[in-house]
Amino acid sequence: MEKSNYDYAIGFDGDGDRVIFIDKSGEVYNGDKLLYVLANFLNSSGKLKKAGVVGTQMTNLGIEEKFKQKNIKFTRTKVGDRYIIEELNKRNWFLGGESSGHIVNFPFHVTGDGILSSLQILNIINLTGKNLSEHCIGLKIYPQKLRNIKLKNITNFKITDDLENLIEKIKQKNDGKIRILIRPSGTEPVLRILVEGEDDSLFNNILDQIEKKIKEL
Repeated sequence: MEKSNYDYAIGFDGDGDRVIFIDKSGEVYNGDKLLYVLANFLNSSGKLKKAGVVGTQMTNLGIEEKFKQKNIKFTRTKVGDRYIIEELNKRNWFLGGESSGHIVNFPFHVTGDGILSSLQILNIINLTGKNLSEHCIGLKIYPQKLRNIKLKNITNFKITDDLENLIEKIKQKNDGKIRILIRPSGTEPVLRILVEGEDDSLFNNILDQIEKKIKEL
């Protein structure tokens, strides 16, 4: 394949409502990073004003921490663009997004639009003269690991006291530096377990403990 000198590759999903960027060094900018770039630009230019940003339970903890440093309000919803839109309407905010690259920006559209989001990111790059890596300086993205568990009765799944106690023990053992999310998939009959923290060498053991407990229920 002939080498190119492009600065970015931009990828969309099948219906064009999600977007990711990859720069020429191979760095991937998913929805979390793109949402941060958008929010930080709007905040620094005075356009975010008193509004905040809506993410989901999957949004990386590093994004939330950086928003706190920047005094940008942030809240989480369930995974799904409809929950983001509901929360934006409830709070009278206008910007939100998912790690998958689904970004909602009400002044320009009433739902997610990957092409529109990509143009907004490119416009920020053009206006500031900074590339995406420069916009993300100081942004710490915590490692995450996701495991899917197939269950026969996924619709009846509930987090029991025993499972909650196990999760709490894991968090205490890791000084609260571990985030654990358990949720049924909205698209397939599996339970999704997300572990996030500073030390990803612990993730497999944590996932094994949680999976074992779930299968005992």
